[in-house]
Amino acid sequence: MWDQQRGHSDQCRRSQKADFSIIFPHLQTPGKPVFPLSPFSPFKPARPIGPMSPLKPPDPLGPFLPGSPWSPFIPGCPTGPVFPLKP
Repeated sequence: MWDQQRGHSDQCRRSQKADFSIIFPHLQTPGKPVFPLSPFSPFKPARPIGPMSPLKPPDPLGPFLPGSPWSPFIPGCPTGPVFPLKP
C-alpha cells in the first residue's frame, strides 16, 4: 500500500514537472532564456510603471484632477486644490 502511494505521488510529481517545463520552457535552459524580453523574465531590469514612478515628477493635471473619477476631492469643495483646466 505504501509503495503504491509513493509511486502514485512520484507519478504526480513527474506530470507536474512535465507541465511546468511546457509552460516555462526557458527554465529548462539556464542562461539562455527563450523569452528574454518577456515581462516575467528575470534578465529584464525592473522599470517603475505608472504615475508613482520616481523618474517622472507628478503631473498636477494628471489623474488626480479635481472632479475626475480618481480624484480624492469632492467637486466644488472649497478646501480642495484648484488646478487650471486645459483648454
